Amino acid sequence: TLVSARAGNVIGGGDWSENRIVPDVVRASIGNKSLQLRHPTATRPWQHVLEPLSGYLLIGSKILSSKSVLRDAYNFGPSPGEPRTVRDVVKAIGSELGCDLQIEEGDDISFHEANLLRLSIDRAQTELGWHPTWDFHETMAETGTWYRRVLDGESAAEVTNSQIRKFFGEFDR
Repeated sequence: TLVSARAGNVIGGGDWSENRIVPDVVRASIGNKSLQLRHPTATRPWQHVLEPLSGYLLIGSKILSSKSVLRDAYNFGPSPGEPRTVRDVVKAIGSELGCDLQIEEGDDISFHEANLLRLSIDRAQTELGWHPTWDFHETMAETGTWYRRVLDGESAAEVTNSQIRKFFGEFDR
C-alpha cells in the first residue's frame, strides 16, 4: 500500500534553522533585536509538529493492520478556521518567551509567496478518524514553552519527551 501524507506549516521546539519564523523570533528575543517580517499578513495553516506525526503514525498502523482500505493521500493540518498570519505567530511566540519584540514589517515583492494557504483535512477526519489535538493557542504555548525551558538550561530531550507525553496523553482521550 502506498499512501501520501501532507502537513500544513509545522512548528515546534528544536528548529534552529535560518529564515524560519519561530527560530527567527527566538533569536531576535534573546539578542534583543528587531525582527523583519517579509510578509506579515501571509496566512498559513500552522500546526505543532506532533499533529502530523500523529497522523503519520495512524496511517502506518492502518497499513499494518491490513484491515483498512486507505486512499492515496491525506492532509494533516489545523482545524478549519485556525489559519493565522505570520504576525499572529510572531506575537504569540514573543509573548510566550516573555518579550516585546520590535517588528519591522515589509512587503518584499522580490520574493513571491502566496498570501493565503489552506489545507483541507476532511479526508483525514472522516476516513481515519484523525483530528487536531492542539489549537493555535496551545500550539504557540507549547512551542514557546519548549524554547523558554531549553534556553533556561533544561535538556532539550527531556522537554521534548514531556511534550510528547502530554500530546499523546491528550490525543488518547
